Amino acid sequence: MEPKDSNVNCGESATVEVRINTSSTSYGAQAYAHFDPTCVNITGVDFTGAAWQPPFGEKGWVHLGNYVTMVTTNFNPGVPTGDHLFATIEIECVGCGCTSDIEFTMVRPDGTYVHNGTVTCTAGAQPPCLGTCYEGTCDGTIVGPAGEMNCSECLKEAGRVWKPNKDEACFNDVENPPDLCLTSCPECCDGVDNADTDTDVDYPADKQCPCGLSPSEDMGGPPIPELPTLALAGIGILGAILLARKRE
Repeated sequence: MEPKDSNVNCGESATVEVRINTSSTSYGAQAYAHFDPTCVNITGVDFTGAAWQPPFGEKGWVHLGNYVTMVTTNFNPGVPTGDHLFATIEIECVGCGCTSDIEFTMVRPDGTYVHNGTVTCTAGAQPPCLGTCYEGTCDGTIVGPAGEMNCSECLKEAGRVWKPNKDEACFNDVENPPDLCLTSCPECCDGVDNADTDTDVDYPADKQCPCGLSPSEDMGGPPIPELPTLALAGIGILGAILLARKRE
């Protein structure tokens, strides 16, 4: 595979080349590509520009759940010795925070030495924990640009409250998430490197923070005690979800 190891954003796709280096003239090539379907899916195989082509009238590949078969030929004049493109495969990240091996079996020509690869699905660049700052209550006067202020920046002044944006990292598993109006910042959005002492501050820099509303940078501790009832309920729900994600 070229590249042998790929990093792809969750929910996105990438293409990789599968190449075969032959030591003698070859009249056919095949390979089965196995993958973890909970993490990735092979959604397409393209033989454009490949040294071998699907048999006449065939598409050349079949999807069989957790692997695909690829079978091609070139009888006239055959494929000479050298490095050749076999196929270009499209791989989609259906999971997140996972790595799938791409393992090749049933490889022809006989005697081919196999180099397997990997695809890692990552969250990609994530927005910092931002929200809207208000004077007094979340019905009060907005301080600064709406939706673009960090919690620690907002609450450094007394008498303010902070309403976090409903970022996907925190809310993608919550149906109809509540509006939160915070008078204290979660550790993952307070501008401080807390108990984990890894020198990383807040989400997304601190990898111990699944999202900006995580109450602890080491996933410990209760929700923020100063929050009003509605906010406590919301953070409690989020805390359960975030703890479950951490255990996964």
